[in-house]
Order: sequence, then structure tokens, then C-alpha cells
Amino acid sequence: MIEDGDYESYASLNQTLHMELWLAAGNDKLENMLSELWNGLSRGMKMNEEEYVRKSLKEHEEIIEYIRSGNEVECYLKMHAHIDESCKTFLLQYA
Repeated sequence: MIEDGDYESYASLNQTLHMELWLAAGNDKLENMLSELWNGLSRGMKMNEEEYVRKSLKEHEEIIEYIRSGNEVECYLKMHAHIDESCKTFLLQYA
């Protein structure tokens, strides 16, 4: 997918992953709020689409591995860093 430059398919899978995590959190208000704020791939201006997709995929794979292994601390830390970076990028897009 990435090797073929099919970033649209990645974007769709990316959204599905995030929405499944929100659903698993069991917080309807959070799920609704995040769904309303969803803006797709938020790569910012410092990297091209391929670089962003590769970075995002690596982060997602690490988060999923921490979930699977039950490593709550590392999962929290990786998710927090991922969310923090996304928030910064999101805010820069609308500054």
C-alpha cells in the first residue's frame, strides 16, 4: 500500500484504527468529540506525505504491540506522544 503510493487507503485505515481505539475506550462523549474534530492525516508542513505515513504507521504498530503485550505504561507514553504531536500539528494548521 505505502510502497505503491496508496496513501488514500492508508488514510482510511488510519481513521478506522483511531475510531476503534475511541470506541474501545468506552467514553461516548470522547468518541463523539474526537469524531467531530477528525481532520484526516495531520502531517504538518515539515514532511511529505510518504514520510508522514511511514512515521504514523511505525507509531501505530508500536501502540498496537503495547496493547497486545499488556504494557500499559509504554502504551500510555507512546499514545500520549502521538496525541501531543497530532495536537501540535492540528493547531499549526489553523494558526
